[in-house]
Amino acid sequence: MMSHDTSQRIAQPHPPDRRAILVAEDDDAVREFVRIVLEQANFRVSTAPNGRAAGDLFEADPLAFDMLLTDVVMPLATGVELAARVRAARPELPVLFMSAFPGSPGLAPCPLPPGPCCSKSRSRWSN
Repeated sequence: MMSHDTSQRIAQPHPPDRRAILVAEDDDAVREFVRIVLEQANFRVSTAPNGRAAGDLFEADPLAFDMLLTDVVMPLATGVELAARVRAARPELPVLFMSAFPGSPGLAPCPLPPGPCCSKSRSRWSN
């Protein structure tokens, strides 16, 4: 019987038409909206209601995700804390922050309109 060492697996992105995004957002309506928009754009989406739950979901299978899309201000763990946790395991994983606070520099508005939401997500892999 062969043994498989999963610690040596290398993260291979999913096919471009089925990238997997982990969405962390504490507002139920926003989280559902983002999920629907991304799924309609042919992304595979997993969601979590806070930073801690998203981190736990990520750590259950770190190679399952191609991107993290996270709110900045959430209970239990902020988006910045979540990104640090995720990046400790996968430093190359793209992270896109969003915020409901208007005018937050460098952050995507929350919720993202469908066009920018999908184009920002896709542009993370065009480099």
